Amino acid sequence: MPDMGLCKECNEPWSMEQGQYDWFLSEGKEKGLTLPKRCPECRKKGKIRRQAGPSLSDRFLNLLDSYEREDIGPSQFYDALHNLIEELRQFEQRVSKGKGHHDKRKDSEPARQ
Repeated sequence: MPDMGLCKECNEPWSMEQGQYDWFLSEGKEKGLTLPKRCPECRKKGKIRRQAGPSLSDRFLNLLDSYEREDIGPSQFYDALHNLIEELRQFEQRVSKGKGHHDKRKDSEPARQ
């Protein structure tokens, strides 16, 4: 496995599978891709952050503004924050199971036909 040096994000050493490395040097290069600078775990976290998009962060900022303006009390703030965190956890689980960010079905719900 080729040593890829230190991850740009977490600063930890990482390596890439030989097949992936060869792909990046051949087909990836033809497609204009460069070798990754981040380890697989940091790339996965980045994907989750990008797919979560501004909606969760905007909702958090609005919640924080409401609390700072004293429109809501501490218990309401905590409950709403807990709900946002739980929504993010569910989103991360969907992404880690290979479901796209547009697929919001519960795991028990059957796919539409």
